[in-house]
This record gives sequence, structure tokens and C-alpha cells, in this order.
Amino acid sequence: EEGNGVFSIDITASAPNEIIAGLHMTLERVLQESSVRVLILRGLERGFERGGRERHNQAVEKRLYQAIVSFPYPVIAVLQGDAIGVGFMAGALCDFMVCNEDAQYGYTDAECHFYPTNAEAILLSERFGALRTHDLLYLSAATTGREMRAKGWTCPVLPWPQVEAYAQRLASMLAAKSHDAPRPLKANLTRPL
Repeated sequence: EEGNGVFSIDITASAPNEIIAGLHMTLERVLQESSVRVLILRGLERGFERGGRERHNQAVEKRLYQAIVSFPYPVIAVLQGDAIGVGFMAGALCDFMVCNEDAQYGYTDAECHFYPTNAEAILLSERFGALRTHDLLYLSAATTGREMRAKGWTCPVLPWPQVEAYAQRLASMLAAKSHDAPRPLKANLTRPL
């Protein structure tokens, strides 16, 4: 608990199954708090480093993505490091992503033979738009945050020292709304997903 309705989960590197189970358990624990209004997720890129289709399938089977999307309050992903594959998808399914201009972001990972399915491409298109998604999945293997900003991505992309502070300000602003305001905002943000 960070105060004023802001809660955070910091993910450290571990085995993917442990991270998924731990994240589920922690999300359930946060929901028991009556004061929760906003959740910050840090370390998705550390917890889900490159791993290919097997790691992604684990996230799907264990309903990780669904847990993030269905969390009833706004979720902010703080992606300070490189996020490729599962880490990027988990961040993309949060309501807000705050990215580092020097980090690499992407979904397709030819090194691990990980390519998007049609369903994943459709989901990411709903989130980011067809043109940005096409570029992300099929044209740019990995894109820096700076390149994303130049291509018109609307998520905040900042120098590394400013990423955390921006996420904190965003969380505080969202939490400062009336107690009932974050839930309708969340419903509106996740409707297309």
C-alpha cells in the first residue's frame, strides 16, 4: 500500500509459474483492501523475460492476462526495461503503460521463434490500433520507446529517471477521483479488450 488508494506490486525475476501464481494471489489480496483505487505493476519485463510460445501459453492457461484485464480498478504498468513477448503483452493489457525511451518493446521474438497468432494480433490492434500493431508485430522486431513516441504511440514514453515519478503522479491523480470513479473508468478502458 502506497497510500491514498494507490497499491503496487513489484515483480522480481523468478520462474514463470511462480510469478503467475504469485501475481494471482497478490491481485486477490489487493482486492480485499477497501481503500484500493489504483494498482501499479512494476517489473513485468523482469518477471517475463523472453521465453517464446511456451511461456505465453502458460500465461494464457493460468489466466494471467484475464486477471490483469478483469482487475476492477485502473492498472498502470511501469515498463522501465526491455519488454518483449509475454512481458509486453502483460503490460499492454494494463490500462496504462509508462515506458522508458531507451528500452526495447515488442511482441514478436524471432530469436525464440515466437510469432503472433491472429487472435493476439486482433487483441493488440484493439489496444493500440491496426497500424501501430502491424508495425510492432510484422515490421519492427523490437522498437525503442523513443521510436514508439516518434511513431505516434500515445502511452507516456520518458527518460528512465522520470518513468517511476510519472507513474506515481498518474496513480495519485486517478486515486484522487471520487471513490466510485475508478471502476467506471476501468470498465470504459477495457471494453474493447
